Amino acid sequence: MAKVPTPRATALRAVVGFCSVALVALLLVTTTFPERLRTFPGRVAWLPVLPMIRVSGPEDRFSVVFRDMRGVGLAFDRPGSVRLELSLWGWLRLRPLLVEVVPPLELMPGGQAIGVMLAPAGVLVEGLLPVQESTGRLSYPARDAGLQVGDVIVEVDGVPVGSPEEVARLLSRAVQEGRPARVAYVRGGRRRETRLMPAAGVVVRGETAARTGGESYGVGLLLRDPAIGVGTLTFYDPRTGRFAALGHMVAEGSRRPVTMPDGRIVRAAISGVAAAARGRPGEKIGMFHRESGQLGIVERNTPVGIFGRLTGELPPGLVTEPLPVALDGQVKEGPATALTVVEGERVEAFAIEVLRIRTLGVPESQRLVLRVTDPGLLARTGGIVQGMSGSPIIQEGHLVGAITHVAVQDPTRGFGVLMEPMVEASGLWGPAEGPRANLSNTRVAA
Repeated sequence: MAKVPTPRATALRAVVGFCSVALVALLLVTTTFPERLRTFPGRVAWLPVLPMIRVSGPEDRFSVVFRDMRGVGLAFDRPGSVRLELSLWGWLRLRPLLVEVVPPLELMPGGQAIGVMLAPAGVLVEGLLPVQESTGRLSYPARDAGLQVGDVIVEVDGVPVGSPEEVARLLSRAVQEGRPARVAYVRGGRRRETRLMPAAGVVVRGETAARTGGESYGVGLLLRDPAIGVGTLTFYDPRTGRFAALGHMVAEGSRRPVTMPDGRIVRAAISGVAAAARGRPGEKIGMFHRESGQLGIVERNTPVGIFGRLTGELPPGLVTEPLPVALDGQVKEGPATALTVVEGERVEAFAIEVLRIRTLGVPESQRLVLRVTDPGLLARTGGIVQGMSGSPIIQEGHLVGAITHVAVQDPTRGFGVLMEPMVEASGLWGPAEGPRANLSNTRVAA
């Protein structure tokens, strides 16, 4: 004979069931639901919440379009920020949601090849090192002359310099003549001059040293060419001249952002491509137009790209009219088009596919999972190669993202950043924010 549950047991089960549902709903909202949502005026914003989640806020700012098992659809009539309160059955308050209603935005897709430089010309001071003299004493000639890390040396004895080797050659001449070298450098956009006398001795840790008569003379400078490499312009705003490129951070190794106090982008022409293969990233080979080809000033180096303002005329692109920017929720899995340069300065369109749009546990620069499907691009490059970083992605007439990384073990696949965080970081939807996360070191930047 079946045991009939007592009213007390039935009530207890109901309470346990209620608490279990409440706990599941609470976990879903606190772990998977965003703290912020962006939408356009008049566009229905879909919130994937369970039926027991109630949404409330200022009645004059939004309306409920639908509510079903998929979630709730909300519409906002004008730009601005709206704070929505989420609650469980209307009594247990959960994490609030900030909705940013932004005006629709149209931007010019890029695709042009660019050279990224830490400075427009000269040689960057990357470190100040000691020189060990014959007495064992350590001296710091460059530091004592007033040079600092981040300075850009542009001339030595009135001669323009563009490499550490040129600096070493001119310093060696000054040593041979028994005099200090006149060094012109730029700091914070201002040109300065100093006199630098190399010291005879052993250079500690290695540097660009002056040499004469078989003896080494150190100045305590660790120098580097300011050219970082080839990348791709993602978009620019024809109204303000703001631009975005790369789609990922310029970093040393994989994590530490490079300081770009006087960064520039310049015109670049692709002279060849080292094709990619399984386990071996490919690479665009580019030639920079350093002096005559300056395109813009880099103002910010963030996890989703570099941003700044244009100062020169861009090479022709493929798309001649601005395209609407897609919000994250508008991007779909399926066919898309990437714009990039494979030869010279000509921007071409290539077929790709958005395989997946990831939301949790990945950097913003890798939320799109991509695959190259264009036979012509596969034949020419083997897939995604370094130098494609920033290549804009177009889907159904919208600017949706940019290529950022290649999957090393399968270069036909790679990753991309959605357009929404890039536009946000550019400041075109309001004040630009600082970096939010570091890049993962599991991928190779394209």
